[in-house]
This record gives sequence, structure tokens and C-alpha cells, in this order.
Amino acid sequence: MLNATMLLNAMLTPAVLIRLVDQQWCVLAQNQLATDKWGAFAESELTQMIEALELCWYEGKSTERRRMDYSGETQFINAVFSPVSLNDGRAILLHTVPVSADRLRLPISERDNLATRFNLVVAGSKGGIYDWNIVEDQVYWSDRMKAILGASSYQFLGTAEAFWERVHPEDSVMVDDALQGHLVHCWPFDVECRVRTDAGYYVWINVTGQAVWDEAGRATRLAGSVVDITDRKRAQMEIQEREKLIESILDALPLNVVVKDAHGCIRFFNEQAEKTTGTLREQAIGRTDFEIFPPQVAMKNMLDDMRLRKDGGTIILEENIQKDHADVWLLAGKKMLTYHPAGGQVESWILGFSIDITDRKLSEIALLAAKETAENAVRAKSDFLSTMSHEIRTPLNSVIGTASLLMDSHLDAEQRVYVGLVKQSGEHLLGLINDILDFSKLEAGKMLVEREPFRVSGQLALVSTILSSQLAAKGLTLKSHISSKVPDVVYGDAHKLRQVLLNLASNAIKFTSHGDVRFDVVLDRHANTGFPMMCFSVSDTGIGIPADKIGLLFNEFSQVDASTTRKFGGTGLGLAICKKLVGIMGGDIGVTSEHGLGSRFWFTIPLEAADAALLEPQVVINNNQKAQLPLSILVAEDNPSNQLLIRAILSKLGHKVAIAKNGLEVVEMAQQSRYHLILMDMQMPEMDGLEATRTIRALGGIYHDLPIIALTANALEGDKGRVLEAGMNDYLSKPIDIVKLKDALLRWSD
Repeated sequence: MLNATMLLNAMLTPAVLIRLVDQQWCVLAQNQLATDKWGAFAESELTQMIEALELCWYEGKSTERRRMDYSGETQFINAVFSPVSLNDGRAILLHTVPVSADRLRLPISERDNLATRFNLVVAGSKGGIYDWNIVEDQVYWSDRMKAILGASSYQFLGTAEAFWERVHPEDSVMVDDALQGHLVHCWPFDVECRVRTDAGYYVWINVTGQAVWDEAGRATRLAGSVVDITDRKRAQMEIQEREKLIESILDALPLNVVVKDAHGCIRFFNEQAEKTTGTLREQAIGRTDFEIFPPQVAMKNMLDDMRLRKDGGTIILEENIQKDHADVWLLAGKKMLTYHPAGGQVESWILGFSIDITDRKLSEIALLAAKETAENAVRAKSDFLSTMSHEIRTPLNSVIGTASLLMDSHLDAEQRVYVGLVKQSGEHLLGLINDILDFSKLEAGKMLVEREPFRVSGQLALVSTILSSQLAAKGLTLKSHISSKVPDVVYGDAHKLRQVLLNLASNAIKFTSHGDVRFDVVLDRHANTGFPMMCFSVSDTGIGIPADKIGLLFNEFSQVDASTTRKFGGTGLGLAICKKLVGIMGGDIGVTSEHGLGSRFWFTIPLEAADAALLEPQVVINNNQKAQLPLSILVAEDNPSNQLLIRAILSKLGHKVAIAKNGLEVVEMAQQSRYHLILMDMQMPEMDGLEATRTIRALGGIYHDLPIIALTANALEGDKGRVLEAGMNDYLSKPIDIVKLKDALLRWSD
């Protein structure tokens, strides 16, 4: 319980203790401030306050603005009534807070009174004020402090123990340590803690204080303020929870995330970065790259950071680091961040992010190695095919060419049959070789599609001419029908179109013993492309194809059955080549057939209409044309059989021939004599045909325009391009086609 004198002396405002005795209000005591202010508190004032006193006595505190007359003047005060417990019973404490509007009328000396200023501070403060008499263990709390805790006066005023009991158990040791540090060591007393309200929940407060010590160094008094910081703490905790959530999200990402401040120190290091680098977060935070990474890695990071700070933007790059003595590849990025610390200047921080791409990188390396291996294999295959083409075609050239020469000589009937058999077998073997080479070129993806104007009708007529001997041998007829809606002149690859038509028509003739073969060309009405889709079909009245075998037709090296192979021969590549040729021309191919009644093979390709004026004039050679003048021709050929053959063919055509066995001899002989034309082989000892051509062109003068025609057994896609690039004018392949040879000689001898 409080002693009346102790209570009043602790007050820093005028205060009076009032008690109800025998139903009468009487003044027990008043402090010196009240005596100085009012003199003796008038009994008559109690009668004026009777309603407020009754309300306070029975129901709690009351505050009202009152007019009081003392010392011959009228004063207005805010009277504060509070029930208190004394040693000998209950009483009412009356203390006052001056009304500012009236207080300004007081003299300046009184307005500056210390107590007045204190009262104004207490009234205007948003925080609570306390004054603890440590010696007497009595505490005064302002009304604001009571409001913070929702506590009534009789529950709160008293010893400091009433306050300590409200402090949260988890905070009590901290508060006590802070208090003892201040009282014993004079450390600042400023602490945040949780205290319990009368409603049972906790609020956060910030308690500050300043003690007074006596001559012996003993703390006798502690006064200070209490501020409700619950909202601020709640906001801080929300921010902390948000930061934890963001950190959890960044830790869950499969990305390495690192943040560095303006000085290059790491401020954030997520969990994935720990796993990737093998560096713990505690080891990274607050350190620079040079303290946790190898020097070369740290130096690279520093240079990247400097470039980013200078140029801005975002950097994306690949990085390689070492982890457990193994390479780790990262796809990394860096971006500038603007950080504005409270009360500080704006700083430029760096956000670094990366993802482990080691598996992808290893796959790329493996794919690159596999690609290189595949390319080496393709090159080896191409070289092999080129060599085999040359080696096989060279003797075939002699066989077919010699047979052709013999057919034009004086032979009896039996000899003509034998020579014809040799020539036919050679041409058949050449066809097989061409199929294999064409298939290899298509498989390697090295066959290009040309786009030149040509006549559709002209290609059908040319195919019919080429197949005329086969048709006559079997007594078949070849019919053609072109729809009137099909443009006659179109853009496309005439050579590949003709090759497909020849292949399909040859098959039709091969498997047809009576009846006819028919070409049909119409527009495909169901096509949905930018160019007209033309449908070509080849129909026959042959043996047909069983329904269960149609699916095998366009596969490589496959035929309907073994008996067909024995009876009709072939490689089984023809239709596969047709499918690939149609495919690279942008079309499709198919077949309909009925076993025993015939088949219809069709394919569609896009062909854009062209102007007939774009067609080049055709060179016409006929028997009535004047014979070509004799030419002096230099032939580069290293094979003795082919030397003999080409000499015989050219001599029979009326030309003068000189033979060079290799490229060096060609260059020397071209400078020693004047020749109208050079027929150049490509593969020769000492110097090949390409190098010999370049050397001759480099001589300049008349050698710059000297016609040079490649006459070679090489027949792979790209051979013609290489010879033209080397400086040759034309390209003829072996075995020699005498008609094409005569055409080339006529074209380049003008």
C-alpha cells in the first residue's frame, strides 16, 4: 500500500488526496506544488466536485475541465480523479493538467515553471511517462502508459514488480540485463520487449530511461518514456516473413543466385549456389570472390562486374568452374540492381544468376564429336564412291566404247550378236552403278534441286525417244496425255523429273509383256500450295503387284519377291531413288495396282508456270547439217585402254588427236602446240585435271579462253561444280556418249 505523503511527493503536478469519511468528503493532504499553487485546498471546492468524486469513488477515474478560484483569481484546470489504495484504506487522488488556452494568460515566469513544462510534455506525448523512486520502490505512470496496457490505476500504480510481472517470459532476462547494465555500469537504457495487457494479449513497447545516482554512486531514481511500437514491430515481422519467403523461393529455384554490393562483397548466396560451388552460405556472405574462388575465376568475375558497371544492361555468358576436380559449366547472367539504404546514398549492386548446364555441355561435346565422326565417315564414303566410280567407269568406258566402235565396223551376223551382247551387258552394269551412286548422293543430302524453265511436253517426248528401243523390243506402245490446264513451260528441275519418269517407265516396260504404257499429266485439284501441283502418272498393263507387297516397293534394296529378282533383275533401288528425288523436289509419290491387271505409279511436284521466251535455243544436229571441220584436240588420259578408245572415236569423227598421260604433260603440250580444245580427265598421276586447268588458265593470253572439257569417270554430285570452278567450260562423264561428245565439240569449237 502507498503512504499518502510518499504518493503526493512523487507527483510532479499539484495534487490532493481526498477521502470519503462518514459520507463527507475531506482533504487528507496535498503536496507542496498544490500549496504553492492554490494555498489551502478549499472545502467548498469539494462540494462543487461532488458529482465527479462520486463517479470516481464508485466507478473509476474521471477527468473534467473545472473553474477554480484561488488567491483572488480564477483558474481553469483539467482535473484528473484517480482511485488509489493507501495503507489505511482507499482514497481519491486529484491532480491537474493546466488548460493551455487559459495558461497562456499567466505570467511568463510561471509559464516557464519546470512543473508546467513537464505537465505539457506528459499531456502532449504519444508515449507513456514513468518515474520510479528506486529507494522507496514507488512508480508513477502517466495515463498514456495505462492506456497502452489497458490497465486501471488501482491495478497499475505501485511497485515496479507490477510492471515486471507483465513482461513476456522470453524477454524478461533481456530487460533485466539492460536495466542492471544502466544502473550499475551507466550503459544506455533502451530496450524493446513485449508486455501483457489486461485483455491477456501482448503488445510491443520501447522503454528508455535515465537514472539519478547519489554521492555513493547508488541509483535512487529512474525516469523515462514508454512508446507503443506494436505496429512497427508487426510491420518489421511482416517484412522479415516476406524476406524469409523470398529467400525460400530463391533457395527452391534450380538457379544459382548471388548478390554483391557496391564493394564486391557477397550479400546473398542461395542454396543452389552452395551445391554448385561447394561453398557454404556462411563462408560466402560478407566475402569477395577472391576470398572463396580460385584467382582466375575471381579475376574473371571482377572484370565482368567492371564491364557491367561501366556499360550497364545485362551480361549473358558461359562460365567454366572446377568442383571436386571436375569441370562444371554454367550459363550465367549478371544485371545491375539499384539499392537505396535508409538514410544512405543510392548504391549499385550486382545480381548474378546461373544454371548448371554441364549435362547439356557434355551432350553438345559428344554430339560434336559424333558429328565430326559422321562427317569423316561421309567424307570417307564420298571419297570411296568417287574412287569406285572412277575405277569402275574407266574399264566400262573401254568396254562400251569399243563395243560401239565394233558395231559400226564390218561384222557378220554372229559377231554383231556377240558385240551387241557385250554392249548391252556393259550398259546394264552402268545402270546399276548409276543407281547406287544416285542413292548414295541422295542419302548424303548432297543432291541439289535446280530451277530452270523447260517444256513438260518436251521431257515426255525425250523419255519416249530414249525408251523407244525397249518398247520396240517388247512390241509395246507408249501413249502420252497432257491436260489442257497444265502449262507447257514451267520452272523446275527437268533432269530429276526426267530421271523419275525414265525409272517408272522402264519398270513399267520391264513388267509388261503385252498392251501399252501410258503417261498422264494433270493438275492436282486437292493441292493447297502457292504453286500448281502437277500430277504425273505412269500406267501399264503388266503383272501388277499383290496388295500385301505394295508397302515394300519404295524401300531400299527390296522387291516384291525373289522370283521377280531372278526373272527381271535390278538392284531394288530404282523406286527408292524415285521417292527421294520426288521428296527433294517437294512432292509425294504413290502407287495403285491390281495383281495381274497392271499398275499405276503417280507422283506430284510443284511446278510454277514460266514464260516460253525464257527457254534457251536448242542446238539441232541432223544428218543434213554440214560436217564439222577437223579439230586439233589434246586429250589428257592416263589409262591406256581409254587412250586407245578416245583416239579411235575422235579419229573416226575426223579430228586430230594428241595424248597426254598426266597433268604436267597437258600443261607442257598446251604451251608447245596450238590446240582447238582440250579433253581433260580429272584423276591423273603427277598433277590432276583440276590443278592442270588452273595452271593453264594462269598462263593468261590465249590460254584464258582455250576450251577445256572435263571427260571423267567421276559422276558424283558436285563434280561438275568443281570442274567449272577450276576453270573448265563443260563436263562429260564416262562411258563416253558419242552423241553428247559430238554436241560438245560442235558447241565449243566455234
